[in-house]
Amino acid sequence: MDEKKISTGLEELDSLLQGIKPGDNFVWQISSIDDYIPFVEYFARFANKSRCNLVYFRFGNQKKVIKDEYAATTIFLNPAEGFEDFVAQIIQIIEQQGPYVYYIFDLLNDLIVDWYSDVMVANFFLLICPYLHKMKALAYFSLLQNQNLSHSLRNIQNTAQIVINVYPHINTINYYIYPEKVENRHSSSIHMLH
Repeated sequence: MDEKKISTGLEELDSLLQGIKPGDNFVWQISSIDDYIPFVEYFARFANKSRCNLVYFRFGNQKKVIKDEYAATTIFLNPAEGFEDFVAQIIQIIEQQGPYVYYIFDLLNDLIVDWYSDVMVANFFLLICPYLHKMKALAYFSLLQNQNLSHSLRNIQNTAQIVINVYPHINTINYYIYPEKVENRHSSSIHMLH
């Protein structure tokens, strides 16, 4: 993965964020899974076009977030088998894949169903995000807005490199985005509604 060639798949978003860096972990804060899918699609399309490895971690109860037409290695995981096994499997896969891989994760809120705690979801993120960052991977995670305790959400936001709130424009296919956090990048308009 050449640093000049990494992207979200949306040139305007890359520019707004002052560029994408190897190791960036994105958290998309959404009101519905349908608000995550368009951003995943651009991300997957770019990874395929650039011939980068693309891995999809499938563990959620929601519909798939990536279409079958994209060349992605789909890893099916069962969070009901327990936190430790779940985390160990993901770390093992990340190690096997090596650096500079694109990752897509199902909705993190779905993990609460099996782990009965958003604190455990935050702990999962606190373990996986720094590891992906160290591996210079790009990763997409999503969370439902207003569904997590503030302490857990704060831990996730503090650990991620990029946190973006997504707001659907009523009766259109357009979205407003608000970059809540963009680590080590600054501009006069970066933290505005776009």
